[in-house]
Amino acid sequence: MTVEPGHPHAARLLHAATPGVHPRAHVYAELGPDLLDYLRAIDAANRRADRPTAWHLDVRTGPSPAGRCYREQPGNTVVVAGRNRAKLDLVAGAVADNLNVLVDPPWVLDAADLPRLDGVLREAEAREVLVKELAPARHAPWNVLLRDLMRDPLVFGGLLAGSPADPGLTLETTHGPPAPAWRFDPHQAGECLADAAVPLVDLAFWLLFPQQAIDPADDVELLDAVAWPTPVADGPGGPVLHYGNGHATFTVRGAHVRVGTLWEPGPVGVVSEGIARGGLACVGVRQRADGRAEMTVAANDPGRKPALKIALARRAAEWQARHPGLHFEDRGGAFQLAAPHGLGEDPGEPFARVLAEYVEQFRNPRSVPAWEHFNLLAKYRLTTRAAEVARAKRD
Repeated sequence: MTVEPGHPHAARLLHAATPGVHPRAHVYAELGPDLLDYLRAIDAANRRADRPTAWHLDVRTGPSPAGRCYREQPGNTVVVAGRNRAKLDLVAGAVADNLNVLVDPPWVLDAADLPRLDGVLREAEAREVLVKELAPARHAPWNVLLRDLMRDPLVFGGLLAGSPADPGLTLETTHGPPAPAWRFDPHQAGECLADAAVPLVDLAFWLLFPQQAIDPADDVELLDAVAWPTPVADGPGGPVLHYGNGHATFTVRGAHVRVGTLWEPGPVGVVSEGIARGGLACVGVRQRADGRAEMTVAANDPGRKPALKIALARRAAEWQARHPGLHFEDRGGAFQLAAPHGLGEDPGEPFARVLAEYVEQFRNPRSVPAWEHFNLLAKYRLTTRAAEVARAKRD
């Protein structure tokens, strides 16, 4: 059941037919552009030439769509992927009616809502319903390989703690049109550091401390945050400014991290870049606008290059089952990852993996890691505080 879809991620979650998910999908929404965009995306997936889906949509329009959905309950799972401001209410309502939830981040925009977030998560645990946040970046192949390299002591040598000016880990995304119109309304979307930066903070936790709980009070400290605008249109009083650019610097258990989000008015799609600095090597990952990804590994000490070559060859051999033919090529100053078909993939593929993971956790609730609760609180404590600091600087 999808309630009030308003973001492309709502449709991407149904990118592929997933075992355990019924092909009839129920949609509750008011009739308007958000719903029409969602229906067009699902229709395109059903009609595409390569691995078309076969979703049968049961669309129910009218006022108070969430209340009707929770009352009728034609399914057991609610997908919440629309306007950010409404998400926490939608999740809380679903949990109160004993429904499982898949929610697209962010669903907390203000620090004042952090106690309520904790309460919703505790209520979900007490009612034994599953609240899962979509984290497709964890399932992107280049991020999985990056984490493998960062865990390899012979390749990476452990993360450098870094400094505010030169952090050990830097993650950045560049966004551009198309985007729902509500994304330009700060009340609906929230500040960029409480919106587009949320998946980056999640990815940082996942890369640095996999399978570990991050304590919201003791493990994370915000050091600085700033946001600045991009003119997106001409209005009667001058250019319309969109505060879609920002970066935040923080520490996680002493490791310095910087996350940044940029907005460009041209047709850039989404471009992401990550740089991890280890004691032995520096690893860089860049997802290009065409969806392909590049990875480079450079030894900190040029004299260690032969040892790094051996370590990377061993790691590439272990990846063959997942990525046949993948290998590293010596490009002089660094080794570059090469694969017969590249590392790029359709943007919907990571979402299909999210849904498959959800089905597994739904069938086996004890497989849901306990650290997710703590990390959600730590993540939103950080992003809401970063938004406050950035806003205060320009007010």
